[in-house]
Amino acid sequence: RQDGILPTTRLQMGFGIQVLVTMGTFFALAYVSTKYYLRWDELWAGLSGAIGLTFGLLLETLLLILRSNMPPPLRKQYPHLFVKAQQPETADG
Repeated sequence: RQDGILPTTRLQMGFGIQVLVTMGTFFALAYVSTKYYLRWDELWAGLSGAIGLTFGLLLETLLLILRSNMPPPLRKQYPHLFVKAQQPETADG
């Protein structure tokens, strides 16, 4: 029996890598767009990159909360409704 949101080390590592990739993507997007698209200096590009990191972390946190609060599937909640009806045995065998 496994309890918790991320019960195994493999799931924990996978989620950690997913969070790092998301944060890095938001940092790069904010940094590059501020530096080259808006043509601001490196200080403001770094600050917007930090805001991108924060936004990526908040997004992953929100998604984890939503995933952990999902109700169990109906097959687990009401397994008796999904059992195939047994065929009555006939005299022919």
